[in-house]
Amino acid sequence: MPSVTNIANMCSHLQNASKARLGITSIKNCKYNLQLALALHRSGFF
Repeated sequence: MPSVTNIANMCSHLQNASKARLGITSIKNCKYNLQLALALHRSGFF
C-alpha cells in the first residue's frame, strides 16, 4: 500500500515542475510512482 505522503510529495513535485515550466524532472523509482505516472500520461498530463 503506498504511503499517502509519498503520493502527495510526487504530486506536489510534478505541480511545482509544471509551474516552473521544466521540460524534464525525476521522481523516485517505485511501483506506485510508476503507476501514477502512467495514469497521468494516459490521461494526457504529459
